[in-house]
Amino acid sequence: MAKIWMPNPLTTLVCGVIHFLGAFVLYYYFLAPESSSGHIGFLNAYVAKARGMFYELFSFRAVILAGVFGSGTVALYGLIGVLIDQRQFQKLAVWTGMGLFVYSFLMLAGYLANPNYLDAGESHVTMLSLLLKDGKPIYSELDNPDLANTWYGPVLFIVNAAFLLIVPDPILATKLRGIIGLMAGFWLFFHFASKRYGKTLVWIGSAYIVLTLFIAFFFAVGNRADSLIIAFSLAAAAGATLGGSRRRMWMAAICMAAAVNCKVTAAAYMFPIGAYIAVTYGWKPALQTTFLAMGLFFVPFLVFSLFPLNHYMAYIMMATDNAFERALLLENIGFSLFLMFPFLWVFVKCRGKGGDVGKDSMVATGITLFALAVVSLTASKEGSGFYHLLAFAPGLALLWIHFTNKLGKELNISIPGGLAGISWVLGCLLLTLGGNMEFLYGFKLRGGQNPGNEIRQIIQDYPGKRIAMGYGQGNDYSDTRLFYRPLLYKTTRNNPMNAVTMIEFYCSKQPIPQSAIERFGNRTYDLFLIPKEEEPFSNNLFEGLGIAETFGLNYVHLEDRNFFGVWEANFVR
Repeated sequence: MAKIWMPNPLTTLVCGVIHFLGAFVLYYYFLAPESSSGHIGFLNAYVAKARGMFYELFSFRAVILAGVFGSGTVALYGLIGVLIDQRQFQKLAVWTGMGLFVYSFLMLAGYLANPNYLDAGESHVTMLSLLLKDGKPIYSELDNPDLANTWYGPVLFIVNAAFLLIVPDPILATKLRGIIGLMAGFWLFFHFASKRYGKTLVWIGSAYIVLTLFIAFFFAVGNRADSLIIAFSLAAAAGATLGGSRRRMWMAAICMAAAVNCKVTAAAYMFPIGAYIAVTYGWKPALQTTFLAMGLFFVPFLVFSLFPLNHYMAYIMMATDNAFERALLLENIGFSLFLMFPFLWVFVKCRGKGGDVGKDSMVATGITLFALAVVSLTASKEGSGFYHLLAFAPGLALLWIHFTNKLGKELNISIPGGLAGISWVLGCLLLTLGGNMEFLYGFKLRGGQNPGNEIRQIIQDYPGKRIAMGYGQGNDYSDTRLFYRPLLYKTTRNNPMNAVTMIEFYCSKQPIPQSAIERFGNRTYDLFLIPKEEEPFSNNLFEGLGIAETFGLNYVHLEDRNFFGVWEANFVR
């Protein structure tokens, strides 16, 4: 049988570069959005340009199209050849991993450059962290005026408060926490796991984690519990690879407990790591680590009086009343299968081998699928989503590394398997284009006039005044100006009415605390910042609560800036 020609790696690389350059030319001339469309209108502009292509055939360069198609075909064919050659595959995986980490670093830098947060929940977490930094409880009775309760655990706010003590800007401080936490978690994972399994396998496992996180990268770095859970999950996976039973047990248990303490549902993310310990060292070490982690979980509640466990549990129970959404469940199941694909491929290979490897892979797969099913259900509540599954990536990567190492040279990649792998990687990258652009867009926003600069100037113009953030027609999920709320904390030293918490009350059909509403009538704050040219508290979230009416009786419009209107309490005049 004649040998089939396969392009060498250099030819594959050259054709790949030609393909992407040609694709960029086509994109630039036919699909690129107008400069006036900005970030928000990117998708609409893209679609409009794509439709316009059919009316601009006279400008179409058939040679470029043929080059893009031909070079892409050769590059794909060569890539399959690389994948089925184990030595070339390892080199490709290492270089791909490095490229992904460089790309990740650029996104992290863009996030840091952005003067604002990307999500409403970030500012809410920062406000609670500032309360804790000032020695105030973040778990109180449900009717507390600060609306301070949250189902996020103490560890998140303790870590945030530490960064807030060092960095005076609350937005910068909490962003640094997310970035440093993720980088530290990856360093620990790579450093310790590579000592046991070698750098090549761990690079590939790390690349899998990064690709998975790309699908909702914000949740891996944003100022929410998810980012710290992922960081601790990486550290727990790293600890599970340590030599020495005592060191391994303590590091894994501490990191597991910290992750679960950030949010109780994170217990499910520890199942794959626990399964790894069980199939690698035995069930006794796995159970010892689990029970130690369960004990350590309660330490912050027992040591610090600012974290009353009864109030924490009461708020979690309130959140369980949120409505169940079938569409979210189906989305979560689909994402679970997508997440599991690389490991399931190795699992099939292990089952074919049989023996202890086959049995161990069955145990690990069963435990992991059970945990995925649990989170898929809990993440189907109103307000949740598939991003709650991201923290499974470290445990799945660890299992993949372990069983791939067990298979060794028996792990042969076929052409169908190579194509499936390419499709999975491309799927990760294509699914993340919009979200990743949001990070990179932060570079464009840096240095320009923004609401944050205006708020800082208002604080300087009204020294000694208690200035609170109010609402107009939008809420925290629709008006990004409201994300700058933490900048005003130093003037109020408390947490004025926050729509993020109000929505939780609304979803669970609980009444809004009257004590929070009374702050308007008591004129607790000297000034309110309301989004410019909007009626105060006119969003439908505030209908029927009497907030807009009470505000109108006690505050009057003083002046307008570029982004906000300044309203003052009546007694100021």
